Amino acid sequence: MAVSSDILQRALDREKQSRKEAERILEQKATELYSLTQELSKSKHQLEILVENKSSEMSSLIQNIIDPYLLLDLNGYIINMNKASSDLFSEIQSDIPEGRLNLIDLVPIDERSRMAVAFQQMVEQGYVKDVQLSVKNKSGSFIHLLINASIVYNNEGVATAAQGIARDITTLKHLQDEKDKLFEDIEIRNEELNEYAHIVSHDLKSPLRGMNSLIHWIKTDKSNTLSENSLSMFEMIDKSILKMERLISGILKYSTSVIENEDQELVSMETVIRDVMDVIQVPDYITVNLPEKLPTFLVSQNRIDQIVQNLMTNAVKYVPKVDGLITWHYKELEDKHQFAIEDNGIGIAKKHHDRIFQVFQSLTDHKDSSGIGLSIVKKVVKSLGGDIWVESEEGKGATFYFTIAIQNRNI
Repeated sequence: MAVSSDILQRALDREKQSRKEAERILEQKATELYSLTQELSKSKHQLEILVENKSSEMSSLIQNIIDPYLLLDLNGYIINMNKASSDLFSEIQSDIPEGRLNLIDLVPIDERSRMAVAFQQMVEQGYVKDVQLSVKNKSGSFIHLLINASIVYNNEGVATAAQGIARDITTLKHLQDEKDKLFEDIEIRNEELNEYAHIVSHDLKSPLRGMNSLIHWIKTDKSNTLSENSLSMFEMIDKSILKMERLISGILKYSTSVIENEDQELVSMETVIRDVMDVIQVPDYITVNLPEKLPTFLVSQNRIDQIVQNLMTNAVKYVPKVDGLITWHYKELEDKHQFAIEDNGIGIAKKHHDRIFQVFQSLTDHKDSSGIGLSIVKKVVKSLGGDIWVESEEGKGATFYFTIAIQNRNI
């Protein structure tokens, strides 16, 4: 009986000890849990402060940007707006109950369909860029806005709102309108100048033709009575009249060389050169060499014809009457076509390399030279985004280089 009592007592002691150990462990875990809870609570509080600070910073940033900013629900009703928006739409807001101001209310009636289309496009694709709309400000004047907007998504990727920012481009719009009007006026002026140049050319040539006819009649009627000296003087007058006619024609060509906006088309440079050779009838004593590769490119057909015809005519004029040689070259640069026409003619002294591109500057007394051809070429080349220059020495031929901007490298 005493033995059983001892066993029971030891069992009770072990039970007490186990319970104390469990209570100690439980108390320890409770302390740890409390500490963890406190840390979590502290972290949560810090996170809330951080979120609040970031929200405050974002709100302050939005409020202080100079461009109007709007936050909308997906039906277009305005949830929030910054100061710039409030200032812009203040009078409209005063006429509409709070919370019922819709985006559509902010634009004039004639702009609402465009606004609706832009809003629907934003909902469907998630954003819109560079939408231009006109609105009235509080003074009643129209201002032009450039709008960029996007959908706001939650963490699960569900659309919850929309936001947009507008840039006042009224000044830019007015400048663009003025620019368009200026170009329109320039185009009208160019047409008037073109017409005027033709009229002046005709009016100036008419008395010259009359003088020429009168001289011809005098020479015919008085051929038996005029002295050799008189006939020589009449010949000099004839040449002067012819030169004057060439100068007037040259002025007309120069004034109208790039006066019109011409359509661009695909042009084969080889075809242009061969057609010009047929037109100016290159003499048999001249050999013309073309490179294996010449481009087909986008350019005004009339302007490239003017360049090639003037340069070919110039080369033909000054090469030797025996074994004349004209050679074309081509190189494709990064953003330009570069052409060159080389001849074995009389050459040009270095001191005259700039002068020859000036109007009425001819270095010879050649009967067909008006001193305008190269100045026309320079003007036309510049209109095509290029440049022109010459490399030459007197008595050693000349090479004229010119470039044309590449309009579309994919062609």
